[in-house]
Amino acid sequence: MDKSRLAEEILRNTSALLRSGLKKKTNSFVHGEMFILNYLYDRSEGARPSELSSAMHAGSARVAMMLKSLEAKGFIARRPDEKDRRRVIVTITPLAAEEVSTERGKVRKKIQRVIDAIGLEETQDFLRILKKMLDVIAEMEAAAQEET
Repeated sequence: MDKSRLAEEILRNTSALLRSGLKKKTNSFVHGEMFILNYLYDRSEGARPSELSSAMHAGSARVAMMLKSLEAKGFIARRPDEKDRRRVIVTITPLAAEEVSTERGKVRKKIQRVIDAIGLEETQDFLRILKKMLDVIAEMEAAAQEET
């Protein structure tokens, strides 16, 4: 199979994966309020709003709006930064941490069923290749940024 056909096959299968039921479940983890909660879940020290904005590739106004909504729901807390009182640190509340843990558990179970069907060795091969592809893509994006 030539490179053009391989590229087309990757595109077709990636698109199918992104339309799958698994995508719908994992999609919430990379967008909006759930992204913020997941980000904070992995950082016990919390994060500054500007850090959240950078991680999301979103504007500060959009992040501020989501933080206001999450705070109203009791999912985040804000406190002054101990090192610089002018800055704010956002942390996840126990209520939201429990919600994130539950959702992650559901997604993890779905992925484990896929692993069971594919097998450990093929899953590890897939992950190795996926990581390699992501590294190459990151290098290409960095090179493109340097050109501009």
